Amino acid sequence: MNYATTISNKSMFCMQVGMAIANDEDHVLDFKINEKGLKVLYVDTECGVDEMNRRYNLLKNNFRNWQGSDRFIMISRKVKIISDVLDDVEAMIQVEQPDVVYLTAALTSVDYCEDVADVLRDIVTKYS
Repeated sequence: MNYATTISNKSMFCMQVGMAIANDEDHVLDFKINEKGLKVLYVDTECGVDEMNRRYNLLKNNFRNWQGSDRFIMISRKVKIISDVLDDVEAMIQVEQPDVVYLTAALTSVDYCEDVADVLRDIVTKYS
């Protein structure tokens, strides 16, 4: 889980890390990526599809040889209540079988974040 104040670029950070994993980079920032060939599902619930695509295209330029498109799957569902998107997330996990899931959300409390993380963990475990 990644907690921080609003407008601190958490979503951009998660997207960049996910793209590095999908692109089989050796490192992201100062962290070594130990496994190659992983598929990443990035779920945006905040900014909408146009802004998500703009960020993706911006970050793609940070990679010398971007080839992770087949393993970096993105969906955007702009919602106010995170539970409204969990069925879509479960369907995508079932179809795509990702190794890593990033869900960006403007959650209002740490307890609620942990509840959502538990639900996601259960969904991922169900299909892995």
